Amino acid sequence: MKAQRDASLRTAVALTNEASKQLGCGAEPLKAPARALPEEPKPVSLSAAAGTACGWLAGAKLPKGTNWTVGIAANDAAPLSRCELHRYGDDDVAMFFNASYGDWSEVPFKDAADERASSSTDGSVTLPLLTAEWGRAKARCDAEAANFEAGSRNEVPGIKGPQLRALLTAFAQDQVKRHGCTDLALPGRELPVPKR
Repeated sequence: MKAQRDASLRTAVALTNEASKQLGCGAEPLKAPARALPEEPKPVSLSAAAGTACGWLAGAKLPKGTNWTVGIAANDAAPLSRCELHRYGDDDVAMFFNASYGDWSEVPFKDAADERASSSTDGSVTLPLLTAEWGRAKARCDAEAANFEAGSRNEVPGIKGPQLRALLTAFAQDQVKRHGCTDLALPGRELPVPKR
């Protein structure tokens, strides 16, 4: 079984590198580790996340009274990065922070914005946006689009529009620095959620 996971990992890395090349993500090719990692990494404490691609959370202003842990699905060479915030002992994701690099990322982020914010005919769904529970920032990396997303699946006490914007800003600034991006555009005022 372990040999199968190792072979699957090498195949996945090769496919990811080829997809990244075809999509023009601008990312350096991934190198396959010698052996496969556990299927899903366990969340670590905020202090243990320091020095990782999600280390910015260790210094973030998070709601007090909760013992937060960080799920790390990110590295600086991948065209996708994800940091998750969990309550200690809870497998559910309280908040997520996603980064996608490459012009291909415009479509899924436009669709996500369309779902989450009241859109208008002015094309605002392609711009940085902020609702009470979701936000999007943008930048340019290697002459291509970079999209950054922050949100929660369930309402997190102490995190609403302004606090979410601050966390999205910290995440996007960290990613821009790590990837050498330019033209960071952050969301402005909070938009209403569309009526369903």
